[in-house]
Amino acid sequence: MGRLNGLETLQIGQCQLVQATYDTSSTTQLNDFECPNLNSIGVEACESLKNVFSASMAKDLK
Repeated sequence: MGRLNGLETLQIGQCQLVQATYDTSSTTQLNDFECPNLNSIGVEACESLKNVFSASMAKDLK
């Protein structure tokens, strides 16, 4: 997977039908996904959203 080095803020809003921000049906490993500068995540009006990150991605967030 890739790196999103410049991503500092992630805003997700008005996505009533979105359930996840990553492909839950993919067999691709997400372990190499990195956002080293991500320091803020905002979610608003996304009633169906269950996960922003997979468990393997979230374990490395600080």
